[in-house]
Amino acid sequence: MRIEELLSEEKIGDYFNRLVKSHGIQALGSGAYARVFQHPVYKNVVVKVYKATDKQYIKYVNWALKNQSNPWVPKIIEQVEYKSKDGNLNLVFMQKLKPFADTREAANAMMRAAYKANPKLSKDEQEDLTDVIFEALSDGDLYPWIDFVTDTQLAKKDKHFGKLWNDFIMKNQKAFDLHEGNMMYRVEDGQVVITDPLGSQPTSWVSDI
Repeated sequence: MRIEELLSEEKIGDYFNRLVKSHGIQALGSGAYARVFQHPVYKNVVVKVYKATDKQYIKYVNWALKNQSNPWVPKIIEQVEYKSKDGNLNLVFMQKLKPFADTREAANAMMRAAYKANPKLSKDEQEDLTDVIFEALSDGDLYPWIDFVTDTQLAKKDKHFGKLWNDFIMKNQKAFDLHEGNMMYRVEDGQVVITDPLGSQPTSWVSDI
């Protein structure tokens, strides 16, 4: 993927306002770490805008760009660097995903993926492990996740999840922060997508939209 550098004399807040007011860009969501926008013409593409100081997310985006055949990671079209007067931004153009309705729905989706990879799991095991992953998603703690992945053999049975888990998440476990807000799914096949498994310092945005 090519990385373009854009130079600007405007401030970040002015840039956000210009996206929305001048170009008809729809603001889909705003949080402490990033903002997500969608152009009205491109219904299946979103732009995630985050401050370049979020090194943990940059690390994940760079890893995901090298592993685009992995169904568990976001499908990224391009990443662009945007330089402004009061801080640099990264813009990640990616496939639009759908959020889970709640933690239980996310837990059920993870259990379906685990059962697909390991259909030998009994009904009782599935119910117990769904509760384990529900706990893991509720608090973002690593250890229930380890229990779930180990007991379902998900990283062993699903080579794509195994690569994400072993080659990225476990190697960066000191910054682990995977909860329901950091996972979504693809509408066409229900595939769970890990959007950001690592935590970082909160970002103070210049202005609200």
